[in-house]
Amino acid sequence: MEEEKIRIWNVSKKLFAFLGTILLLFLLIKFAVYFMPFFIAGIIAIIIEPIIKFNMNKLKMSRRVSSIIVVLITILLFIGIIIFGGVKLVGGLTYLSKNITSEFSSYTDMLKAGLNSLSDNLREYIPSDILENGINSITNAFSNLRRIYSSSSY
Repeated sequence: MEEEKIRIWNVSKKLFAFLGTILLLFLLIKFAVYFMPFFIAGIIAIIIEPIIKFNMNKLKMSRRVSSIIVVLITILLFIGIIIFGGVKLVGGLTYLSKNITSEFSSYTDMLKAGLNSLSDNLREYIPSDILENGINSITNAFSNLRRIYSSSSY
């Protein structure tokens, strides 16, 4: 009888630990948006701390001056990375907007071929008139997008 209670107690402890872990993971995922800035700040602090100590020991700077210099350089690096990424993003979007009209026709042809091969497999499950109407609707939508994009000026 005593062994049975101990076994039940051990199983219940493991079950509560498992459920607690699941609940904790759920809450961490749910509130990750709120904790992410602190996590990123902690990683940045861990990365720049050795640089601050190097400035203090080798360059004989005070901790305050060394921290200010390293933090300013870190902020400038992040701003440079963001600007570089923004320039690349704008360049890519400009290239995409200029070349998308020619790509739409090839995508439309690929879509028609893919839908026709898919329709061969679906003919036994879906009536042919419904299937043809669906394929025509999708290809017309892409053709209209191509027409709208080619008529707009950038």
